[in-house]
Amino acid sequence: MVHKKDKPTGTEIEAEELQYVDDIVIDDELEEDETSFERETMDYDFNVEKDYNTEEIIMPAKQLNDSISFDSIKLLFPLTEAEYVGFKVDRSYFFRSNNPEKPTTKNEDMLHLVAVEKRVSTMELSKKEEDYADKSMAYEYAKTKYPNAKPFFDYCQRLGVGHMYFKNGEFVCQINGKCTARKGYLGLINKKNIYKALNKLKGNLIRFDNEKFLEKAQVLAVHVTNDIKVSNTKAYVKAFSSYLPLRTDNFSVLKYGNSGYEVLPRGEQSPNTAKNSLCIYNKAGEIDYQDQYSYQKAIGVEGLNLADNVLRLELKLYNFKAIRTYLAPDLKKDTITLKELLDCTQTPIIQKLKELKITQEALTKARGEYISMLEDKRPTLAVLQRMHGVIHLLKLNDYSLDKVRSYLTVETGKNVRSDELKKDREALQRYIACYKPRTVALMTELLACVSY
Repeated sequence: MVHKKDKPTGTEIEAEELQYVDDIVIDDELEEDETSFERETMDYDFNVEKDYNTEEIIMPAKQLNDSISFDSIKLLFPLTEAEYVGFKVDRSYFFRSNNPEKPTTKNEDMLHLVAVEKRVSTMELSKKEEDYADKSMAYEYAKTKYPNAKPFFDYCQRLGVGHMYFKNGEFVCQINGKCTARKGYLGLINKKNIYKALNKLKGNLIRFDNEKFLEKAQVLAVHVTNDIKVSNTKAYVKAFSSYLPLRTDNFSVLKYGNSGYEVLPRGEQSPNTAKNSLCIYNKAGEIDYQDQYSYQKAIGVEGLNLADNVLRLELKLYNFKAIRTYLAPDLKKDTITLKELLDCTQTPIIQKLKELKITQEALTKARGEYISMLEDKRPTLAVLQRMHGVIHLLKLNDYSLDKVRSYLTVETGKNVRSDELKKDREALQRYIACYKPRTVALMTELLACVSY
C-alpha cells in the first residue's frame, strides 16, 4: 500500500510544483536513443507453478470505468474559432514569450518577471493590437489578438492541468486524469466528467463554452487508459511478464517505473509511423514512485487503498496517425476533435493486446488443448523437448527472441527470419499453459472484463 505522508517536505513541495511538467505529452517523447533497448527487461517469469490448486477460485477482475477513458489529452484550439466558442482570457495571468511552448519555470513568477526585472510584458494588448480589426485575414487576426504567451508560474500549480500556451494564433493545453480525482476515485477523463475536466482547465485564467469547445478543440496526443481492479496486482503484472515475450519481434518490452512494463514498437518512430506504446503497471507503485503528494491528498486514504488493487493498462498515442489507427480508422480529415474522441466506439487497448498475441481466443485454445496436463495427460516427448528447448534458449539469451534468432543464425549458418520462430512461440505458449495454469487463468479473467 502507498502510505500517505503526514506533511510534505520542501523537496516534495518543489517536486509537486513541477509535476505538471512531467505530465505533458511531448511530441518526440518516444524518440529512441542509442541505449533505449539496453533497458529491455530481463525479468520474464517462466517458473513452473508447482503449488497451483486446480480448485483455486480466481477473484473476478473488474473494470472501473464503463466507457472509454483517458489519462492524458493534449489539445490544440485554433483561435480563429475564438468568437464562436466565446473564448476569453485574463491576459494579466500570462506573459509574452518567444518560446511559449517551453513550460514555465519556477523563476518565471509574476513578481520576478514584472515587478523586479520589468523585462516582460503581460498578454495585455497594445493600442495598435487592440485597434486591429481586419477579420478577413482570420489567421493574422487571431495571432494579433492572442500574442505568443504562457502563464506566470504563480498560476501553474493546478492538479491535473499541464502546460498551456498561445502560439501563432493557436491555444495549446494539456489535461490529465488527476483533474477529476476525488476521495476514493483515482481519476480518468471520459464523456461523463469532461465538463469537470474543462472547468478545471479554465480555472480563473480562461473562459469558453464547453459544448462548442468540444466541437473545435483538436486532439494532438492522448493516453487511452483502463483501470482494472484485481485481487493481486503483482500476480497480474507477473502474468504479463510470461506473455509479453510471445510478441512478434516488432516490439520491445522495457521496465516502466518500479511496478510494470512498457511495450513499444522497435525501429525509428518517424512522423509517418503511428507512434505509440502500451504500459502495464500497478497504480499504487506509480504513485509511490513519483511521490505525488497533492494527488495522494486528493484521492485520500480510500483512493490509496483502491490503488493497491488497480492494474492500469495505458495505450499512449503520440501523433495523429496513431490516434487514427486506434481510435478513428474511418476518419477522412487530418484532425480528430475532442468530441469525436469522447464519442469513440473503438476498442484500442483490446486491439493493441491482439497485436501482442494476447487474446481470449488464444488463451481459450491454450487452456483447451494443453491444460489437460493437470489430468496427467502428458505431452509427447517431441513437444516436451521443444518446450524446454525454447525456455533454455531464452534463458541463454536474456529472454530476447531477437537474440535467440541471432544465436540460431550463427549456429546454423542460415539466416533465421522472425516468422520462422513461430513454432518456438507456439511451444512457449504450450509451456506456459502446461506449467503455469494460474497465469493463464489470471489473463483470462483480466481480458474478460476489458471492454475497450
